[in-house]
Amino acid sequence: MLAKRLSGIADGPRIELAVTGEAAPTAGRTPEILVRHGLPEAGGGLTRRVGSLGCAVYGAPGFADGRALPLAPADVATLPWLGFVEEQQHYVTMRWLREQVRDRPPVARLMRTDLMIAAAAGGIGVAVLPCYLGDAQPELMRLTAPIEALRADYWAIAHPDLSRNPSVRAVASWIVEAFQALERGPQQGG
Repeated sequence: MLAKRLSGIADGPRIELAVTGEAAPTAGRTPEILVRHGLPEAGGGLTRRVGSLGCAVYGAPGFADGRALPLAPADVATLPWLGFVEEQQHYVTMRWLREQVRDRPPVARLMRTDLMIAAAAGGIGVAVLPCYLGDAQPELMRLTAPIEALRADYWAIAHPDLSRNPSVRAVASWIVEAFQALERGPQQGG
């Protein structure tokens, strides 16, 4: 999401983007700014909410045939669904989906979101995806309204000693602008 917007800060500081499943960096150098899903419970640093992202259920257009959109939760519960692998069952999206489909297992378990998008596009099942990703896939259709229970806040954490650094401030502002563009959506310039 941020990588697509790197041109918006081309004349500014050097940017290094890394994606990790770790709660905090454990080895090597500490990033100047860390963007996290959810408010950190502990740790130092200046924390700033940068935005929130919504999720919805997406699938191949065939899943909408004969159904009124957006689908109601009862309709979602009847569809074959795609889930993450067992190690990722703690994700909020997976807990929400298990509540909807009760004890029905997924038709496939996948480790990464790009694999889930490909399987959903292939008609294997439906997937809970961030709206900015699902809406960008021409082979997918949004089947539900955004799911308010899955709206997630994102936070930027900067080392306190760097809070007045002009480059760090420029990147923090750029991150906020990127999230605001996503929240507006493609129809409004996002």
